[in-house]
Amino acid sequence: MSSMLLEFEVGRVSGSCDVYYEPAEFDGIYPFSPEFIEFSSVVINNRPVPFNTINTVLNNIMLEAFEEHRGQY
Repeated sequence: MSSMLLEFEVGRVSGSCDVYYEPAEFDGIYPFSPEFIEFSSVVINNRPVPFNTINTVLNNIMLEAFEEHRGQY
């Protein structure tokens, strides 16, 4: 389990968010707990974004940024 600050950019838009990440856990080769990723405290261009207004596009942008920096988690 870890929580870190993730920074991302899309064009002229810069943002950051807290990422809570739990990798999948396995019993042998079978997963008994899936991977879990949650974004919170999202800020875009120095403005907080309410959780209920995060759309699929923004979520996908944050997921892509997370995948690029996965080794840090």
